[in-house]
Formats: sequence, C-alpha cells, structure tokens
Amino acid sequence: MTRKAARLLAAIAVAAAGCGARAPGAVDGHGASAATPAWLLTYRLTGGLAGFDVSFTVASDGSARYQRSRPRAASIAGRLEPAEVAALARLVRDQGLTQLAASYPSRLPVRDGYRYSLRWEEAGRSHETVADDGAEMPPAFVSVREAVAALERKVIASGEGKGRGEGS
Repeated sequence: MTRKAARLLAAIAVAAAGCGARAPGAVDGHGASAATPAWLLTYRLTGGLAGFDVSFTVASDGSARYQRSRPRAASIAGRLEPAEVAALARLVRDQGLTQLAASYPSRLPVRDGYRYSLRWEEAGRSHETVADDGAEMPPAFVSVREAVAALERKVIASGEGKGRGEGS
C-alpha cells in the first residue's frame, strides 16, 4: 500500500462513522433537491467466477452508493465524513488519476479475472481508467482503488442489519 493510501485509510479510521441515506441527486427532508456535486468518483468491479458487477460511487457532497447487480442485487446508500471526502479528492489529484492511460489490459488471458475501473467526473469532464487482472497496474491506480475499496466497505457495513436492498 502506498503512503498516500495509508494516510487516507488513517483519516477514515479517525473520522466519525455516521452514515445517512442521501444519494447523489436525492431530495432532502424539506423537498429540496440536492445540488449537483462538484465531482463524482465511480469504482466498478466486473467479472470473476461469480460474474460480479459491482459499482461504488462517491460524490463531493459526501453521498455514496454501493450497487451490485450480480450475483445478488443490492443497493446501499451512505454518507461519508467531510474529512474522508477531502482526503479522497486529494489522493485522486495527488496521484494524477486523470493522467493515466484509459486501459491497462492483461498481457496474458486470465480466466475468470476481474476488470477494475475508476471514473472521475468533474466540471463537465470525465476520465476513466480500466485495468484487468494480470495487468501491470500503475501505483496511482492501485492507491486510489484501495482507498475507494476501504470507503466502500464502510458504506456496506453501515447498511448491514437494515435489511436487504436500500440502506439508510
């Protein structure tokens, strides 16, 4: 794990663990629609023996959503702490995620391998980087992927025990 990813994970551990149920574009308790977030980061995992199709999106306003369509459908909305969101945006920028190549394919076929993607959207622009199992993934991609996966686990844990489907 890189030093920057370790710092982000430390910030996550220190931040309070409260989660809410507002997703990007959700309506608040007063009927007002949430403002469009300044940026979105979406992590997607597909493939594997079970045919996974999982995505996790974090918005600059702290809203987060875990969605799985395979193997069993699930959707969990959560809220991240401002320190976690700021650390993630800093990591994306410091690691130069938007400067990475669009694709890092495996040199050899990997049966039942995973495909990972990170998509950053900001100010009307987007950049997506996709990497396959067996590819030489750049350290910047790995650092951001690990940090997002830690936030994803937090949101999933916050939604457990609330029944299947929508977390709150």
